[in-house]
Amino acid sequence: TADMLAEVVDEEAVEDSLRKYFPAENPGLVVKEIQLHPKSKATNKEMWEVPLPPKCLVACILRNGKGIIPQGNTRLKAGDRLILLAVMSDLDEAVALLTC
Repeated sequence: TADMLAEVVDEEAVEDSLRKYFPAENPGLVVKEIQLHPKSKATNKEMWEVPLPPKCLVACILRNGKGIIPQGNTRLKAGDRLILLAVMSDLDEAVALLTC
């Protein structure tokens, strides 16, 4: 499934493409794509080391044209595109953590 997602994902339309799969009655749930930069605090760390807010998760990592479903020992690398699922109130904190 992750590989299929990677093939379908258009870098500029990932959020809109995925949003249609979430129920309309939950408008507080957002999908956000973040690309890790070499200087990000999360780069070269395993997922378990990244203190994401409680209502935020990395649903998929897009790397080298393939999709990865992350687990605790998945190491994040510069250039990874992370697909985040979060409630709006936790999104800014997650973005700040992953982009700084």
